[in-house]
Amino acid sequence: MVYDHVIYGRTVDFRSVEERDAKATLEMRMNPNLNQHLHKIENSIENQIAFIRKQRSTPGDYLFLAEDKAGNPVGMRGILNFDAEKKTCETGRLIGQGNAVQNTEITIFGYDFAFQVLGVESILLTVLEKNTNVLSGHRRYGAVETKREYMNQFQEYLITEVLTRNSYYERRPAIYRLIERLG
Repeated sequence: MVYDHVIYGRTVDFRSVEERDAKATLEMRMNPNLNQHLHKIENSIENQIAFIRKQRSTPGDYLFLAEDKAGNPVGMRGILNFDAEKKTCETGRLIGQGNAVQNTEITIFGYDFAFQVLGVESILLTVLEKNTNVLSGHRRYGAVETKREYMNQFQEYLITEVLTRNSYYERRPAIYRLIERLG
């Protein structure tokens, strides 16, 4: 789906991915420093354009591009499987290639979008066990582990966590103060 507004931040701006972003988003997905915990994809602009078209038309799925204040792509964030009745969604496709402050703001914008714009009460998070940076980030925001499942294709465990609105908003002010101070 498409969110027709830009979310302006201190260090990044956040908007729905468009077809014109295919080259930049593919480069992020193909970067070995950023993709080690992501599903592998084919290195093809045509396939990336098709993926963006599909993402923009899939009910309940949103894909955002984060750009620094000069307009350079610095990350992506997916919000998936939004269910208005259950007031839930999932996160996915978090890629941050900016600095630590920008990457933190990308994470916050994804959670804020889910809680404030979509009105969810909880967000389902999944992460591979070896992705310790993301796991510790989830915990910093208040996520709680709910399930662990071994994934043969990755040869490691997939950890499922839940982040509730209350847990997030208890921790958000302190995290955002870091952005204000350092950004």
